[in-house]
Amino acid sequence: NLQNEEFVKVLFSLAGRLWNMGLTFLLTPVFIHYLGFEAYGLIGFFVLVQGILMILEFGIPLSLNRAISRLRAEIDSHSTISSILKTFELVFITLAILIVLFIALPSSYLSDFLFTGQDLDQGIISISIFLIILQVALRFPIIIYQAALTGFQKIVPLNLLTIFFSSIRLFGSALLLIYFEIDIAEFFTYQIIIVFLELIITRLVCWSEDNLNSKVPFRIKH
Repeated sequence: NLQNEEFVKVLFSLAGRLWNMGLTFLLTPVFIHYLGFEAYGLIGFFVLVQGILMILEFGIPLSLNRAISRLRAEIDSHSTISSILKTFELVFITLAILIVLFIALPSSYLSDFLFTGQDLDQGIISISIFLIILQVALRFPIIIYQAALTGFQKIVPLNLLTIFFSSIRLFGSALLLIYFEIDIAEFFTYQIIIVFLELIITRLVCWSEDNLNSKVPFRIKH
């Protein structure tokens, strides 16, 4: 019944959040042991950058969530929802590109001022800073697809995706550190590959909902 469905959604929402937090807490000693404190500091820098850049959301994903929830109650709203989602998608993809062009690229050249290491090669630090911001940029479109799936009330598949990609991203990173002794730049490269796969799959899942048409033109107003 409806009450049970809502309980399951709440349960999966909680599980998705706790799973990522729990894995991060569990694997942090592994990351520190194999990377060292200095390299792990770059992971802390990643968390900081992600928090700062996420301010650029301006509450837009929540607006998309509410718009989809409202429009789903209307008859023959597939085209309207598709157009709105396309608009939000293009805005956030553009934002991701701007972050790479105007923040990631310059930051990699200014790494001497951002992060100076004693044990880490400055070239590795420079590459890592670029990869950090690139990973954050890739997450911007994912946020839109996640907001849309929430609006479609697809809480369970959304959080299953979150749990799956968190697992392969974090466990995979730990295994690569243990068995292949990758450096911090390779660590972030693996993370970007997984985030890119998450972006592609989450987009496919999102656009497969409710007969949406990804080829519709974007729109500014509804």
